[in-house]
This record gives sequence, C-alpha cells and structure tokens, in this order.
Amino acid sequence: MKKILILLLLSLGLMGFANAEERVNLSCAFYEYFKWDNHETSKVKPEDESLVIFPEIKMFIYQEVKGNYSELGNTIAWTFTKTIPDIQATTKEFSLDRTTGVFKYNYYIYNPGDEILDSKVSTITGKCNKSENIF
Repeated sequence: MKKILILLLLSLGLMGFANAEERVNLSCAFYEYFKWDNHETSKVKPEDESLVIFPEIKMFIYQEVKGNYSELGNTIAWTFTKTIPDIQATTKEFSLDRTTGVFKYNYYIYNPGDEILDSKVSTITGKCNKSENIF
C-alpha cells in the first residue's frame, strides 16, 4: 500500500512539473506605428514574429530576449533596457492583452542624466494569435 501511495505522489509531482513547463505559442504581427514627436500614425507591413509565454512561471521569450513578466488584469507586461554608457539608453515597454491579443510596445530613448520616462519615441501596435508548432 505504501508503494502505491509513493508512486501516486511521484506521478502527481511529475505532472505538476510538466504543467509548470506549459507553453503558449503566439504568432504576432505589428500593423501600426505611431510617432510621438509629430503624432503621425502609419501602417506597417505585417511580419509574423514568435512570442512564447509560460503562464505557470510568468516567463516570456521574444526576439532572443527571455525574462519574467508582470500581470495587471488581462494584461501582461515586461520591459527591456539597453544602455550604451555615457551615450544613451533605450527602453522598450511591452504589453499583451490576453483577451484581445493586442500587442504593443512603447520605445523610449534616454540621454545621460535623464531620470524619468520623458523621451517616448514611438508606440507600435500589433495582434497576436495562438499558434501550433509545426513539428
């Protein structure tokens, strides 16, 4: 009886581990580009990009960047910053609405000494749909 109980607990533990690795594959295409300096909107030729979400561990993989995301209601969000010391820094704030599939990112440029997000350059908007791996 103890052996059956141990086997049952081990199998439940392995199932829990397998669920932690559950992934959601998304195919995303941007379609709109908004420039904040002149408030112009232009259409973008959609090109599919891959976004992978691991909801159990709140992790994403997008454009060779992997990290954790935060949740706020139906939206997940993450930020990526790249710095060139003493020259400038760029930040991309990403958000994905889990219900509508709307995917946005805001692009910022900072000059040395800037402390707040006041240099928003653009917002790019797209749409993500669930996809299946082909193999």
